Amino acid sequence: MRAAILVAALTLAACKPSEETRLKVIIGATLIDGSGGPPMSRSVIIVAGSRVRATGTQAATPIPAGSDKFDGSGRFAAPLPVTLSENFRIPEVSNLAEMRRKVDDGVNVLAGVPADTEEFDAALLQKLRNLRVVFFPRLARLSPGESLDRARRNTKRLAAAGILIAAAGDSAREWELLAEAGLSPMEILLAVTRNAAAGVGKGEEAGLIAPGRPANLVLLSANPLEDARNLAKAEKVMRDGEWVSH
Repeated sequence: MRAAILVAALTLAACKPSEETRLKVIIGATLIDGSGGPPMSRSVIIVAGSRVRATGTQAATPIPAGSDKFDGSGRFAAPLPVTLSENFRIPEVSNLAEMRRKVDDGVNVLAGVPADTEEFDAALLQKLRNLRVVFFPRLARLSPGESLDRARRNTKRLAAAGILIAAAGDSAREWELLAEAGLSPMEILLAVTRNAAAGVGKGEEAGLIAPGRPANLVLLSANPLEDARNLAKAEKVMRDGEWVSH
């Protein structure tokens, strides 16, 4: 009996959450989770350790007792924009023939879009979509003029065809040019989160706020679905479940 009590006590001690895994709960923010779906107002985001445990509405999601609570009312929760490492090299393209050749060679992440023509046939667009090729247009690297104008139109054409457009999460000028190309604020948000994560090979770990995913998110003071530039208005940043300075 004494041995059984000791085993039970040790088991309970092992199961007791430590301070390192203390739950954090963000309450009341409008959640834009990076999936492309509609935002969730008055949300609850529960973080355990370095990962998201649960998301839901305040009405349907119980707040765990003893958790660290943060009032997100009036703010917008979005995935942490994905930045590109200086060591990450993406094959570049500037014309249609070059793009076709690289895609035929198996390249599925490209920097730039063709700026020599606007002739994209339906078969090519379907191929790019089926292969889930990711384009980082890098419009900010082009000088004003005909090439930039054509690249913007081609970026819009690719996006309209359901092809993944991505952008570095630390290039506000690129976001502005994507907006000028005709991409919606939601498309730009997805470009710097979900699509960028897919482009750098982190599609399963970054770019989405969902149960089981790493808790990497920003709380914004203004709605990024009204103006993509609001993505730069971060009040709080969480990396791997911890609030960090930014």
